[in-house]
Amino acid sequence: MSTSKHAGLRKAGTAATVAALTFGMAGATAITALADEPTAGGSTGSDNQTTPDTGIEYTATVAGEQVSFTKDADGNYSANVDSIDQMPASKLVVLDQDAKQVATLNLQRNDAPDDTSVVGVVKKSGSATYTGRATAVSPTFTVNIGKYSQKFGQPVQYAGKDITEGEPINLGTTKLPDDNNPTDTFKFNDKVLGFDWGDLSTDTSNGTYTLYRQGTSQDTINLTNVGAGIDKTWVVQFTKRAVRSHVWNTTVDGKDYTFTLDNKGVEQVTLDKGSSYPQDKITVDGSSKFDMPGSITVSKADPSSKLGQVDVEGSVTYDKAADPKTPTPAFHAERTFAYTGGTALTIKGSRRNLLKGTNGKTYYTKVSTLNLGPDNEPTDDSKQIVLTDGEKDVATADINWAKDENGKPDVTVEDKTVDGATSKFVRRVGTADGTVKVTDPGSGKTMEVPFHIIATADRAQDKSFTGLTVTRTDAKGQTTVYDGTKDFDQKFSPDVHEYTLTLPASATGDSYTLGLTRGVDSEAGTPTIALGEGASRVLKVTVNGVEYKVNVKFQTSDIQADSPAKLSGIYVNRTGENTKGQLIDNWNPNRLDYVLALGEKDPSPYVLPEAPEGVTIKGGNVTQNAQSTKQEWIVTDTASGVSRTYSLTVTRPVKTAVTEFKPNDPAKQDPSEDVKTPQDTDLTSHGYVGKDGKYVKVDKDTYEIPEGGAFAYEPKNGQSATVTVSHEGMTYTYTVNVLAQDGYAFAQHTYKVTYITQPTHLAQLTGILVDGTSVNGFDPDKREYTAAVNDPNEWMISPQYDKTTGMSVSTEKNGPDAVITVTSGDGLEKAVYKVHVTKKLLGGDGNSAMGLAETGVGASVLSWIVGILIVLGGAIGIFATVRKPKSSDDGESPEDPTGTQPDEASKSE
Repeated sequence: MSTSKHAGLRKAGTAATVAALTFGMAGATAITALADEPTAGGSTGSDNQTTPDTGIEYTATVAGEQVSFTKDADGNYSANVDSIDQMPASKLVVLDQDAKQVATLNLQRNDAPDDTSVVGVVKKSGSATYTGRATAVSPTFTVNIGKYSQKFGQPVQYAGKDITEGEPINLGTTKLPDDNNPTDTFKFNDKVLGFDWGDLSTDTSNGTYTLYRQGTSQDTINLTNVGAGIDKTWVVQFTKRAVRSHVWNTTVDGKDYTFTLDNKGVEQVTLDKGSSYPQDKITVDGSSKFDMPGSITVSKADPSSKLGQVDVEGSVTYDKAADPKTPTPAFHAERTFAYTGGTALTIKGSRRNLLKGTNGKTYYTKVSTLNLGPDNEPTDDSKQIVLTDGEKDVATADINWAKDENGKPDVTVEDKTVDGATSKFVRRVGTADGTVKVTDPGSGKTMEVPFHIIATADRAQDKSFTGLTVTRTDAKGQTTVYDGTKDFDQKFSPDVHEYTLTLPASATGDSYTLGLTRGVDSEAGTPTIALGEGASRVLKVTVNGVEYKVNVKFQTSDIQADSPAKLSGIYVNRTGENTKGQLIDNWNPNRLDYVLALGEKDPSPYVLPEAPEGVTIKGGNVTQNAQSTKQEWIVTDTASGVSRTYSLTVTRPVKTAVTEFKPNDPAKQDPSEDVKTPQDTDLTSHGYVGKDGKYVKVDKDTYEIPEGGAFAYEPKNGQSATVTVSHEGMTYTYTVNVLAQDGYAFAQHTYKVTYITQPTHLAQLTGILVDGTSVNGFDPDKREYTAAVNDPNEWMISPQYDKTTGMSVSTEKNGPDAVITVTSGDGLEKAVYKVHVTKKLLGGDGNSAMGLAETGVGASVLSWIVGILIVLGGAIGIFATVRKPKSSDDGESPEDPTGTQPDEASKSE
């Protein structure tokens, strides 16, 4: 409650009494109303009233709040109240300052219209005035109430929300049964109510054909309060719609479609473009099932790109009228179609189609089954070409082969050059002409079509020799290819027969093979390898009767800066006897890398490195392949700790499975597919022919061919194809040259294959020698071993393997551990062996270990003899011993280095 600012409000001594009154009506909701009564202590009588004293303060209590009166100039008293939150009482008592009743005032209300917007609630409001006096002559008392308001009843709710007067409650939708008679009910006001359902109607506003019945229901709510003058009845209305949506579908060519309702009330669908002659009716299913007849229009029927076929285009519509009895709407479906009908004719025996020429009328093709023989006559000289649809012959035509003015075969040589490679084709041309009737079985359209067949007989001519390469393979199987067009001393040309390739000295110990790039018709021998001057290699091959040679030479080792860690010499006895031989060629203490070239029949050499006093020699890594073995020595100056590594590479020409391998010529497969266009240069497939003779297709450009297989490819009918080949080791590159049916379009397809053979795919050792003695329990599949030696820091390891396979071996030592990596000749397989040595117990046989490991102990001249591992078949051998120099303490003379020491690491056959 708010009051006037002049009133000086304070709480009354006693609160207003609020009486709860309950009223009801039969059949209506009972509502509880609240009404204010006069405040306690007030009286409507006048027995206790006294004549007001104008000097006394007067008060009254309005809605529980005390108000004070203000005297005006005429001696009358008044008070103002802004608003109260309840109905004003019918009487108001005025008290003096001693709480004695002075006067009782009467109420006059000015009511505003009732607010009944919320069902169950009546809001009363308005303004009011109290007036009265104690006696006929006393001053008057007036209390003005600016606004009063009070709500009676409680809000009636549905689904947790107040109900607004005059607003129907929408209960949503329910399914309309198939008999169109819904029976839905609902609960409200502790009653179960039903609906009055309207007529069956149609709704298409949401794009769906929908049948519905509108349902309505209502109930009344009453509120009565006699004291407040309230007697209100509300009517609450409810609505609900029973609906049933109809959806129709159809399936055409295996695809499902759903009809949609357009803005004209027609169920319609547009079908995907057809690829065949359309069906004369479609079946509609869903809310009901029926057939719709079609009306077909063919707008085009022309000869197709392949002889025997017809290109057909058109449209079809399917319609059904609306049926108000069902009721169902009208239906409409439509589609266009385009297809190629009929059977493409082929040349009998070749499956070759005839394609439409540029004039759009004449069809032509090339007969790829005819090959030109050495006498330039077709090897299969048929006098007629027969056209067939696969079941029966439909036309024949004679072939007229071209002849020159002398009546001899008229041939041409066709050249095509791509990326510098030229391919030649010898060709003879013939023609055959005729007409044939073609029919589309769907539309029944028939037409007479002329054809002109260009019969060609080809013979590929390719004796080209376009390149040489040298492939270098190190001990780890890593390869480097040197191209004769840029890496030799002069650019490769078939007219130049000898070349030089110069490589660093570090490449001396690697393996080398010669590769060719040539046409399949060229005649090429097997490349050979021999040692030239020093450690150089001489690679030779004969192509088309001409010998070509590549000299692989190596630069001399560079001279290093002087160092205290140096040998006094490396001595070689080429006879193989265990006696000190000649100082190695090009000796210089500061040249660290040396090469020793052996002939194929030369004996294994005896090698003796020597060091001055105070310098130790320790065996280092060993790197081996079929054609060379490289031994390293770690030379250390004991005073300064400075070390350097010397190496000796021993080479010998050896034939291996890699150098001797030669695959079968590429196998051209008979065509099984026709070209898509006269300019088509794509192959049908490629792959290999296995040793069982079966063709295996491969979908990659780089792949492996199993043992006994050969590269193969399949051109298309109408194409001419040849192959050029080059190789690097076991990896061969085939380039298939394809001339299209039109005789002009040309393309090349390149494939890289690695041939797998048992020896070139092998990566395993046959044994391991530690200080000349085989490790215990060696098995090629066992990868880790242990052995006992005199000194784990100075010992010799010698891997044994079959060098004829072309595999390479790399050995890395680190103190008592060694890791041997074996790489197969084709570079695809690797095997790693590990060896760990420990010091022998006292009392062990130390001769063999001393013979390989003892170095640099108290001698003025220390010699250490290192053997080089033997190549299987006596190519390279080991003779190892240690010459122990005279000690300053024992007075003995040095042992004779002629083999008196046991040759424990010695020779591996």
